[in-house]
Amino acid sequence: MSKQFSNGIEKMVVQQYLVLRDVKQVISSSISHLILKISPYFYNNGISVDLLCLCGTVSIQHKGNRYNIPVEIWLQKDYPLVAPVVYVKPTFDMYIASASGNVNQDGLVVLSYLESWHHTNNLYNLLRVMSESFSKSPPVYAKFSPHYKSLSNSNASSSGTAASVSLSNIPLSITH
Repeated sequence: MSKQFSNGIEKMVVQQYLVLRDVKQVISSSISHLILKISPYFYNNGISVDLLCLCGTVSIQHKGNRYNIPVEIWLQKDYPLVAPVVYVKPTFDMYIASASGNVNQDGLVVLSYLESWHHTNNLYNLLRVMSESFSKSPPVYAKFSPHYKSLSNSNASSSGTAASVSLSNIPLSITH
């Protein structure tokens, strides 16, 4: 992290040492691929403010496969005294799962770890909680593709039933 960027961080947060420690820890974590940037965050009342944002993915394991869930973790000026604001940010070929109990339809992540945030909580443990929660119930799935094809048995009679495979409920971003 450059000295100039560190100086920018120091102007944006109260607890610079704790923020830098937490950010460095999650950037080097094996359960995420995150970068730090400064971006405008828009509050519901229309006010925008430049905040630190960790953008990238959190790794999960679901049904024996590894997936990367796209996220944004916004650090408010008083972090770690206040919880970060976390969103799942689906790519163009994803949608937010309606059955996910931990992510609202607008992508806002709702976890008890965030709701009961204490100043001793940290980003690394947040990532672990997110990974565990999303592994149980993935928050995003692939959108239906117009390139989807039915697989059928060419030897089946016309009265036979064709088998089809849909990718519409498979989490995206497989990594190996």
